[in-house]
Amino acid sequence: MASAGISRFVAAMLIVATVVFAAPPSGRSSFAAGQTPAAARAKLLVLVVVDQMRWDYLEYYKDRIHLGFDRLLKGGAVFSEARYPYAKTETAQGHTLMATGQPPAVAGITGDQWYDRLSKATIQAGESNVHKLVGTTTAGGAPEQLLVDTVGDVMKERDPSTVVLTASWKRYAAELTAGHHADAAYWFDAGTGHMVTSDYYLHAYPDWVASFDRVDLAAPYFGKEWLGHRLGTAGGTVDDKFRTSVRETPFANDILLAFVKRMLASSTLGRDDVTDFLMVSFSALDYVGHAYGAHSPELDAMFVEQDRQLGDFLQALDDTIGKDTWTLALTADHGVALPADKVRAAGGDAGVIDVNTYRTALRRTLGEKIPNPDKLIATTSGPDIYLDYAEAAARGLDGAALEQAVAAAARVQPGVAQVYTRQQILGAAGSTDPFLPMIAAGYFPSRSGDLYVLVKPNWYFSTSAHGAPYEYDQHVPLIFYGHGIVPGRYDRKVPMYDLAPTLAFIAGVTMPGVPGKPLAEALKK
Repeated sequence: MASAGISRFVAAMLIVATVVFAAPPSGRSSFAAGQTPAAARAKLLVLVVVDQMRWDYLEYYKDRIHLGFDRLLKGGAVFSEARYPYAKTETAQGHTLMATGQPPAVAGITGDQWYDRLSKATIQAGESNVHKLVGTTTAGGAPEQLLVDTVGDVMKERDPSTVVLTASWKRYAAELTAGHHADAAYWFDAGTGHMVTSDYYLHAYPDWVASFDRVDLAAPYFGKEWLGHRLGTAGGTVDDKFRTSVRETPFANDILLAFVKRMLASSTLGRDDVTDFLMVSFSALDYVGHAYGAHSPELDAMFVEQDRQLGDFLQALDDTIGKDTWTLALTADHGVALPADKVRAAGGDAGVIDVNTYRTALRRTLGEKIPNPDKLIATTSGPDIYLDYAEAAARGLDGAALEQAVAAAARVQPGVAQVYTRQQILGAAGSTDPFLPMIAAGYFPSRSGDLYVLVKPNWYFSTSAHGAPYEYDQHVPLIFYGHGIVPGRYDRKVPMYDLAPTLAFIAGVTMPGVPGKPLAEALKK
């Protein structure tokens, strides 16, 4: 698209960099979950996630997508106003909400990583010190941090013969949508070039997985070029560094797609009258977006490739499961801010907060009020600031006073709009601040920070270009397609709370205690 078109697009997006709704809208049709008769259910329920996909990409690229996205848009139930209800939008929380219907404040997954106050170390979502990769002594993973059930868990509880499988380039995306009782959650391992899982799920790989993993899946891409970017260096080797670099190309999705197609052909998914569950999370768009930015030539090319890959996957479902025997939901875990230079070129205020500079400046500013401030701030992680209350107490400092002092120091840093204390977040129910309910929905006290830093619109931390309660991060696609779905475009505002209970309804089960409801207008009676 011409640069003038991009400038107009950026200028338009400056207008909509606003807070999104946090509470479910009133007046929705009551449609009790779990009513779908067994005979009317699909053989396979599929959740497809395109990591870091903004809703407006479907409009921006509409003249360039003619395969997968086009098929879904023309034949599916398209919800054009779906948004996340919490402030800190990242991959782990997004996948958790999709599968459980619960916000981070309930599910316990507050980020892709968080600071553990007991061990004084950073914890990765889905990590495990106990469970290993199948057949190895290498650290694996498990969904044990997840505090609630997924749709797949509830399906398994109703009928243990239900098959629940997930696959992604990212471990936590696979694990957190799989839940506690899945047959397996698979992800790409850069150390071996294989699709792997942990002994939480399996003690040995099925034959089809072992066969697929006989080769290094990334090796065929060594020396290849994509848009002038060469993978691997002269004299280099196929190692974990090279394999990691593959993720910033469409080849990562191609590897995942090949694995999922083998799964469809060789596993028992969709082979009987019991509805099974499959989640596929495509990560390459996210990695390309982080590496090159939204609306870069690389992102433009990647989105077209994603359309091809999605179309290939839909065809594989037709070929292996059968037309009109499967139901699919497509969404994204979060959006992304436009690159700051593009926003500034269009006349907007934008910037990138360098994390190291920010941490140094934060401590320096705090030091103007409190001597030797370094130990009082344990760490920062994106918008979260973790405080050391024990150190404060040892100095005779009151915890609330420390929070106020650090908040004041953070508010004067470039790009910061507001800073909220733990007390403010826990008391969000009585506040008229439009951001506080969204921050509170993502707040889990033992894992979240003690202060939450709200960046200005179009500003972001250098570690991530998403994770704020603004339109570009919150507004994502939500499309249902296939068996039992009523095609059409639905333009009412929909909180992403509604996805999990809708999936549950399609599968004929109920998600008790979730805040959302099935999207009745998209479901055949």
